Amino acid sequence: MEIGSLIKKVTEASTASADKITTLLDDYRRAIKSLEAFGLRVGKLRVTAGLLPEVSTTIIGSIDYIQPEHVRQMMEANPDKKVLTSILSALLTATSIRETIDIQSLKSLSIDIVLGIPPKITVDLH
Repeated sequence: MEIGSLIKKVTEASTASADKITTLLDDYRRAIKSLEAFGLRVGKLRVTAGLLPEVSTTIIGSIDYIQPEHVRQMMEANPDKKVLTSILSALLTATSIRETIDIQSLKSLSIDIVLGIPPKITVDLH
């Protein structure tokens, strides 16, 4: 493959990635508004520029405000909102594990989200 062709492919991949990030950011912005119903808020935002850009963010709150039934209802009411339902699903999994292993001392939570290719969600209970 000649260098010109390689540069063109890299540029196309970078543009496609940036377009995907923009879409994810729009979905994330809408998700934040919904998550406020559970007392959650944005605690940190980081932008990483590069060939494959990504935006990392942390949402923080208290586990005491998370009602699993309300989380499920929000998921059912918004099946087309992939970022929101992915965050809520991860949140349900983490709270379920907390209940299963019965660690009530964990009261706060942080949800680390990477809006990139591929997106990732990690929930920490503290």
